[in-house]
Amino acid sequence: GLLCTAELFRDQLQALCNLAVRNPLINAPEVVDTLSHDSMEAMAGAALTATKGPVIAIGLSMGGYVTLEMARLAPDRVIGLALLSTNYTSDTGEKRAQRIATIEMAKSDRFRGITRHLLSSFLSPTALADEALVARVLKMAKDVGRDVFISQQTAILNRRDQSDTLETYKGEMMI
Repeated sequence: GLLCTAELFRDQLQALCNLAVRNPLINAPEVVDTLSHDSMEAMAGAALTATKGPVIAIGLSMGGYVTLEMARLAPDRVIGLALLSTNYTSDTGEKRAQRIATIEMAKSDRFRGITRHLLSSFLSPTALADEALVARVLKMAKDVGRDVFISQQTAILNRRDQSDTLETYKGEMMI
């Protein structure tokens, strides 16, 4: 997800690693790099390069955009998709304007304010009341930093509509 590190899926990764240890047919999960690129295609390409064989791609929010791009680029390798709190269409004009405004705010040295501002769109009201969870989210955002935030928002702004990918996708899907 936007402004997230592997910490986002810490507990799930541990459970999946334990499952892989018990079952030799299951590969250990990998968290792919969404921090070094400014396009969905580059993020998806890096993810596909970093993995071997068939892939079940799981993505939350921005990670879902990467997952869809992986399915578009390598439909024969991506045998399953789990899309969590994501969208397969491009942003509306209003949403694009909001993203551009957050990029401009980040460029003006008000990055920490953006993180606080975005919290209500990242977390439910119940989660916002969980101080430990909020602290984890803020730490991830701090670790990711302003420059990567701008790159990620740029990638999101320029992503393609994936309607055709979903229409032709033959693997398993969970939305």
